[in-house]
Amino acid sequence: QLRAYKDEHEDTDVPLKYPKNSALGAFVNRQRTEYRKMQQGVHSSLTKERINSLNELGFKWQMRVSRTPWEQRLKELREFKGVHGHCNVPSTWSENQPLAYWVFKQRGQYRMFKQALESGNRNSRCNMTADRVAQLDILGFEWAPTRKASRLSEK
Repeated sequence: QLRAYKDEHEDTDVPLKYPKNSALGAFVNRQRTEYRKMQQGVHSSLTKERINSLNELGFKWQMRVSRTPWEQRLKELREFKGVHGHCNVPSTWSENQPLAYWVFKQRGQYRMFKQALESGNRNSRCNMTADRVAQLDILGFEWAPTRKASRLSEK
């Protein structure tokens, strides 16, 4: 079925809710999920034979374009601070919405990082490190800005 899809569409990027064949969309999604598990060292039902067969079809194991590197966003934040004098990128800043979202996410990551340090349990969803905290601290990053400071930065 996947071969037939590729013949028709010239790729194997079957949407999860593919109207013509929802089972095929679910199958493709499941293969990617099992592959990620295998990459993380978790038990997976995916076999080397299936991987090879899918690779021969030109199967894409990841659909998302890789994220912008953390260091690139830090550079953008430095540039923002150079212009605005602070690191409180407004959540509604249209000039660089991805940076505004990244700043918001760093605060959430920092909270998870602190909780993990206090509890001794590493959170697998936490990408914050002591080095990243230090780099943001040096820049003058506010981890818990007041609403007033956020509103002032939007002006």
